[in-house]
Amino acid sequence: MFAVKASDNRSGSSGDWGAGLSSFGLGLVNGDKKVGWYLLKMSNSLADGVSKPVIESMVGDVWLNAPDSTQIWQPDWMRAFNAGSDTNPAPMPVQNMTTDLVVETTIVRKEQLPAGQEVPLDGSATLDVVYL
Repeated sequence: MFAVKASDNRSGSSGDWGAGLSSFGLGLVNGDKKVGWYLLKMSNSLADGVSKPVIESMVGDVWLNAPDSTQIWQPDWMRAFNAGSDTNPAPMPVQNMTTDLVVETTIVRKEQLPAGQEVPLDGSATLDVVYL
């Protein structure tokens, strides 16, 4: 059994917004100005070629339902497929996992960025396979 854990390689650079720690950073410009953020979602997920419900966990002891493409994949959280019930989700053994990774990007208001300067988008995330 395994899960996939998403890590934000630009942690601390996510622009301010209402969801707080659920976003991944797009880097900094001029050393301290946050450029924006992006959200990661899974969609069209298949476990061994079959559509299965996706679940998530922070450390692997308690699992929660993660509806397909409607819930944000939080940095440092794991995702797997559900072998349990809706009320008692648990990871299932899978040989082949396929999914569409949806990236929704938002840039902070232009007033928050330096005028007349090129602003690089420097988001970076790592997806790790975690064996359970």
